[in-house]
Amino acid sequence: MEQQNEYPCMVLHNSIENGKISGKITITGFSVRIEYEKGNVEFPFQGLLVRRGGASNSMIFLEHPARPGWTVYTNKKKIVNHFRSDSHPELTKQVSDIRKSVLRIRTIIFMIVLGVAALITGLYLLRSPVTKAIAKQIPAEWEISLGKSVFDSYKQEKHVIETPGIVDSLNEILSPLLKSIPNRRYEFKVYIFEDKTVNAFALPGGNIVLNTGLLQEAGSAEEVLGVVAHEISHVTLQHGIRKMLDSLGLIFILKIALWGDSGFFSDLIGNGAFLLNQKFSRSFEREADETGFSYLLNAHINPEGMSSFFKRILDKQEKEGSSKLDKALNFLSTHPDPEQRIRYLNEKMATLKDTGHFLPLDTYFNKFKEKLNTQLKPESNWQ
Repeated sequence: MEQQNEYPCMVLHNSIENGKISGKITITGFSVRIEYEKGNVEFPFQGLLVRRGGASNSMIFLEHPARPGWTVYTNKKKIVNHFRSDSHPELTKQVSDIRKSVLRIRTIIFMIVLGVAALITGLYLLRSPVTKAIAKQIPAEWEISLGKSVFDSYKQEKHVIETPGIVDSLNEILSPLLKSIPNRRYEFKVYIFEDKTVNAFALPGGNIVLNTGLLQEAGSAEEVLGVVAHEISHVTLQHGIRKMLDSLGLIFILKIALWGDSGFFSDLIGNGAFLLNQKFSRSFEREADETGFSYLLNAHINPEGMSSFFKRILDKQEKEGSSKLDKALNFLSTHPDPEQRIRYLNEKMATLKDTGHFLPLDTYFNKFKEKLNTQLKPESNWQ
């Protein structure tokens, strides 16, 4: 067993075969004795030189001017504890310098690790504003092209209702809202897909899809317009693009932010299918609710439809049971936290002082529903 004053070492000298050999250091009361297979050498404390060296400064080297050419080193750093003595102040100073050097290196390493951690944390915290800033630099033509490619792919699997009477009737309902959108970057177009699931979604560039299941479930024009205003807000706020950027990771975002990337758009196109299956974050949904609410007010449309539609779906779920409505209530899975959002929207409604200036839309809505129900096949009709 290794004694407290004995340490394994390597001995270097040109008299030794191959120039070095393993040995053992023994610390006596006044010297360092080095023994190896074919000899030994002794370094007095007086004049002893102690330094750090080797890979990553992980070794302690011992030399002595009275023994020129001899060098001894060990990886046992605690050996320096033997060299602190009032009778050898110069040796004590060397040991102190070594300890300060170790502390300085450890401090530098700690600061580097801390800096890297801070950078990663900062990037994570800044991810949202960075992706928002990048999204704003994307040309509208790119968003339109991306949205169109995804829409065309989706359209191959679904039947689009293009009957003029139905489309014109829906446009009569949507016209006040679409005309009042302050963002002129996009030209919004709303499509009706024959699908009994209660759902709606928007794609970058302005294409908005409403399923027939949602339109039949809606109890008023205001509920349909509330859904559309919300989806329009996802487009104007670039939530789809921002979520796609976010999904590509921090390194990709940093690369785009600092250096740009000519393959950026192809990366987005390659991930376009992601847009059809995404769920927005709570903050995105809240932001779309708030922005959609303001769009409705600007168009003189009662925004209460935003919350009443959620309540209608929740009541139906409670009445009929979620097991029967899993497919039909896809709207709740793609628009999470309905109860919390109902409370938030109702609180906003309570702050409105003038609620008597809203447009009357019942006539348009009843006409639209009648035409839609006539068009739909009996097996796909909810009513």
